[in-house]
Order: sequence, then structure tokens, then C-alpha cells
Amino acid sequence: MIRQMQCLRKRKDLAPAEFRAFWNDQEFEDLLSDLVDSLGMIRYEKNLSLQVEATWDIQKMRGTGFPYDGVIEFWFDNAKAVRRTLESENSCTLREGFWAYLETFVDIEQSSFFFTES
Repeated sequence: MIRQMQCLRKRKDLAPAEFRAFWNDQEFEDLLSDLVDSLGMIRYEKNLSLQVEATWDIQKMRGTGFPYDGVIEFWFDNAKAVRRTLESENSCTLREGFWAYLETFVDIEQSSFFFTES
């Protein structure tokens, strides 16, 4: 199983509540679902960081940086499925729409994108 991880940070000009509004918007859900269904991915997971005292306590205790504001995982069967998805004609248009939407509330340069294997 291959997963593309997207660890996202909100744009600095947005309040946490504004980020959450974009994150929880039905338009974003529909965009993610369309992306997964159209490109043949297995599934996706979308997780929003909790802005709670326990988070800050762990951060202080471990001396770590600020947590990401949200994480998206796109699941693929294998590396061939990733390649097939990235090379499909439909992929480019769908990914452009996804990136355009992300840029409305995500600081792309401060975010992190990578693949994992399980």
C-alpha cells in the first residue's frame, strides 16, 4: 500500500476558524471524493489537528515545532497505481482544481508532501 501524505499548514492570514471552515466545507469534501473516484485511488483520509491544551503540552515537553493544521492521505494499491494516476490525462485537470482550492486556505510552501509505504 502506498500513501501520499499531505501535511498542511494554514495560510498565515487566516484565523484557525477560517481554516476549519474551508476544511469542513462540502465543496472540499466533494473535490476530494471526485479526485479519489476519478483517479482510481483506494480511499482518502482527512484529519484536522486538534487545537487543545494536550497538543501544546506535548509540543512543549518534546521541544517540537508547531503541529500541522491538517493531514490528508491518498491511498494507492502500489507504485504502478501511483504512476498510472499521475500520468492519466484526467489527472492533470483534477489535480489543478484541487491545488487551486488548497491555495485558498493552505500555505503550500510551509506544508509537506511525501509518499509512504505500509
